[in-house]
Amino acid sequence: MSDTTVSRTPSRPYGRLALAALLAMLTLLLIPTAAGAAPPTSPLTTDPADAGAGWLTGEFTDGDHLSTEFDLNGDGTIDPLTEVFPDYGLTADAVLAFAAAGSAGDAAEAATDYLAANVAGYAGDGITESYAGSLAKLVIVADVMGRDPLDFGGRDLIAELTAREQTSGRFADLSAFGDYSNGFTQSLAVIALDRATANGASTAAVDYLVAQQCADGGFNSVLEVSPCAGEVDTSAFAVQALDVAGRDAARDTTTGFLLGQQAADGSFAAPGFGTPPVTTANSNSTGLAAQALSVLGESEAAGSAVSWL
Repeated sequence: MSDTTVSRTPSRPYGRLALAALLAMLTLLLIPTAAGAAPPTSPLTTDPADAGAGWLTGEFTDGDHLSTEFDLNGDGTIDPLTEVFPDYGLTADAVLAFAAAGSAGDAAEAATDYLAANVAGYAGDGITESYAGSLAKLVIVADVMGRDPLDFGGRDLIAELTAREQTSGRFADLSAFGDYSNGFTQSLAVIALDRATANGASTAAVDYLVAQQCADGGFNSVLEVSPCAGEVDTSAFAVQALDVAGRDAARDTTTGFLLGQQAADGSFAAPGFGTPPVTTANSNSTGLAAQALSVLGESEAAGSAVSWL
């Protein structure tokens, strides 16, 4: 996924996020609350999920988070002291991937502890800076890992997330850097509140999401965009949000859009998405679409996508 929120640091490479989609397809709806994730009992495995989880734990910095490298001075080398930064969003994706795979439980717990200790770095201080997408993803992480989203790192994530809802229903950022909320943000917020609260997202929030549906049935990452063309990645999140919100007609239309985007070999591409635009089949789009189609009961299409992966 690409990250579901826009980082306040330079954009990270698109391909690294594909790992989380490939490993677990970001199973936001299929992961049970407080999912137990036992570490593999053997260093060798033929299970793709265990193998992926094992590789991913090896990518961790200090055993508890993932990092991103930026060649800030353009010299073709990376200075580990000044050009390597914690990637909180990708770390959260890894937690969800571990939980979905049922592997690397110790790494998932360590990463969750790290996120709880760094809420301000990822989601803002909650006073002058507050990022809706980051808050939504942290709510999901807390819920999946059996932590309390009302007291995660000393912060009430639910209160902070609901405070980011505007009168229009849009979940927007409060930031001196500008509002980077997007289609992923809105869908994640709806999913997070469905998982972690008794009443779920407000009617206004769901109505706002539905209003972003393009004429082709898909969703674009840019909110209120015109002309509007659906994208696989954004649509895969949106259709799951529509499903939990009970918006069946809009959900079914987006399901049709996703099915229409699947290639004969089972893969999905993301035309016009990413920097530079990704126009060929890729594991990120295919993984996200496979997850969504699995949730929606489209087992044949989901299985074909998994086979391609």
